Amino acid sequence: MTPLTSDTRHTVSMEQAQGNAPPRPRVCYLRGSYLNPFEVQYLTPLAGRFDVTLAHPKTLRFDISRVPFRKLAVPCVDYLNGLLPRRVGGLRVPNPLKFFGFEEVFLGLKGALEGFDIVHVPEQLFYFTWQAAQLKRELGYRLAVTQAEVNPFCYDRWAHVVRRAAFVREQADLFLARTQRARSALITEGVDPSRIRVIGHGVDIEKFRPAPADTALRRELGIEEDHFVVLFVGRLVWTKGLWSIADAAARLVQDRDLKGKRPLFLMVGDGEDRAAFEGRLRRLGVERLFKLTGNQPYERLPELHRLADVFTMPSISTRGILEQFGIALLEAMASGKPVISTHCGAIDEVVGDAGLLVQPNDSLRLYEALAMLHRDAALRRELGERGRRRVAESFTNIIIAEQIANAYEQVSTS
Repeated sequence: MTPLTSDTRHTVSMEQAQGNAPPRPRVCYLRGSYLNPFEVQYLTPLAGRFDVTLAHPKTLRFDISRVPFRKLAVPCVDYLNGLLPRRVGGLRVPNPLKFFGFEEVFLGLKGALEGFDIVHVPEQLFYFTWQAAQLKRELGYRLAVTQAEVNPFCYDRWAHVVRRAAFVREQADLFLARTQRARSALITEGVDPSRIRVIGHGVDIEKFRPAPADTALRRELGIEEDHFVVLFVGRLVWTKGLWSIADAAARLVQDRDLKGKRPLFLMVGDGEDRAAFEGRLRRLGVERLFKLTGNQPYERLPELHRLADVFTMPSISTRGILEQFGIALLEAMASGKPVISTHCGAIDEVVGDAGLLVQPNDSLRLYEALAMLHRDAALRRELGERGRRRVAESFTNIIIAEQIANAYEQVSTS
């Protein structure tokens, strides 16, 4: 077994070119329109041990042009296979199929999956995951299913999705649970624990690392030396705790005991609640404290993290939504930044003792945590160092790639 390192793919590829290595198992990473570069960064080190293809619909939401894998665009019913746009004039075009539990129905999937040894799919509730489970016996591949969802039977309002998910659970050879909570959800749904491996997410700690802030980027964004920068990276939707951030900001500017740097909230991302969020900021009179950058290229995120004094993502739980992981938290921690988040879903498994966790939907506790870190530079440094160490020990893309490689080898020989 060749251990994975950042340059494994180059070494092994040379061995194979010389005919000294057996053929690599063929893996199809079948993903829907959410296929993105930050999700597949932990797959990159697998290139030396596995022949990986990324299969996806034509209606992608993210730019994956720089992802170094073979890509296969599969015809899809959604948005008439890319003929209809997902957004018009900044407004999201609704997908009616989603409301009936038929989001992203692939066409011609049998031909796309022929010849693969392993098909790796996300979540048991997706229609195309069920399609892959249906084709498994006929095509003879092994089926690995990622489970990030921590809310058991979150799809139970749709009887046909309940039936499809049950079939996926029967057919899956191995579940890759993102967290212990995802594992618990699977066990609650009846999956034998022997078919579950807990494998988290990984980030590249050479890209996301402590370093001085880029002065040109500071000037571009209007960040001054006396600003205390609170960074948020994510979708601008209510469940990410946007209103808590706005209300906490209003409390910060009213706090006469805070001395020194002025708070500035740097919000990176976009989403359907952006306009309502901006309205909330105006209502509170704190819009001057916020800079909304919109979506940014993933390659720019390390530099954006280096601008921050603190990172926050105060996610909120709902009946159907719990935070499944929080990749942006890992990226902030790898960058040596202290994080403030909430007791929501699996966040505490990610953050551990490397940050401050408060109750969801509690702007008072969020304000108190922000004020504490504003006052205490030593605590900021300590939490930042803890976070960096935690990611380096458990959540690098190399570590996660090694765990996935072992899982692929287990499932291919079982």
